[in-house]
Amino acid sequence: MKQYSTAGRETKERAKEPHPIWRGIGLIMMVMIPLVSFALSDILLQFARTKNISIPEELRSGITEIPLYGDIQDIYAVLILTAAIMLILFSIFTIINAAVYRASSGRTYQVFESKPKSYKKKRKLRKP
Repeated sequence: MKQYSTAGRETKERAKEPHPIWRGIGLIMMVMIPLVSFALSDILLQFARTKNISIPEELRSGITEIPLYGDIQDIYAVLILTAAIMLILFSIFTIINAAVYRASSGRTYQVFESKPKSYKKKRKLRKP
């Protein structure tokens, strides 16, 4: 026999999986940020060469051919600048994620769900 408190009510399990939008954000963070930062660092170094900004001798190298991208001059400088840009972009995504999580942390219910009612537990009468 069921307890009176659970009779007539079906318990609804919450989904343990993350929201599907986080899959898209994970794709952006794992794939798109490194690709964009690599291309951006190559463009920034090409711009620096046109403005006669010198690159340290330790970071200079010959022309390297990368499939599907093309030729890159000074690959070591490009990789170091890529790491710096990735660090900046990951930190921006982390700050945005923390702000969104903080804003939604108090509400774990779906749009059409209401908060559960809180009931006071009835005190049992103790006989002396």
